[in-house]
Amino acid sequence: TPAAGCCPPEPPGPPGGAPVSPPPPPRVLHVLEAVRGGTLRYVLDVVSATPGCEHHVAMPARAGVAGRSGALVEVTACDQFAARGATVHTVDMRRNPVHPVNAAAVAAVVRIIHQVRPGVVHGHSSVGGAVGRVAARGWSVPGLKGAAPAAGGTGRGDGRAGPAGGGTGRGGRLVV
Repeated sequence: TPAAGCCPPEPPGPPGGAPVSPPPPPRVLHVLEAVRGGTLRYVLDVVSATPGCEHHVAMPARAGVAGRSGALVEVTACDQFAARGATVHTVDMRRNPVHPVNAAAVAAVVRIIHQVRPGVVHGHSSVGGAVGRVAARGWSVPGLKGAAPAAGGTGRGDGRAGPAGGGTGRGGRLVV
């Protein structure tokens, strides 16, 4: 037997010295219908601040005035996301939560989830949050978690972050 301390340590990784592949970057799907103001700025900042993530953004591509609210839509939002490395998926959504287009948006986001297979579905604003949650809830891939909405409160009612009731849903994916 060799003397103690004379054998080199085993290289990291599996037996045989095969290199270990790094894990793929986290994949995030952002869902938003409010393509203006604070919501847009926040999501752009999140995408910019997390270059190690693969970002996908499901959002409407409307120009000019957003419906009867009179709010201006940022017409360069798609270009701004693309410039930050995000992949933009056009999904028609309306600010009116009961608008029939939003039901079609849920189906469209389900298709994006199955195509992209994100580890995180992050819903922004009221309708984007609802569409993202409903679409992710129907996702048949095991490992989906439920969590608090991204904006407008914690979803718990007690001021603490995290899902209402403290549960985490199913498995290892995250919906926020």
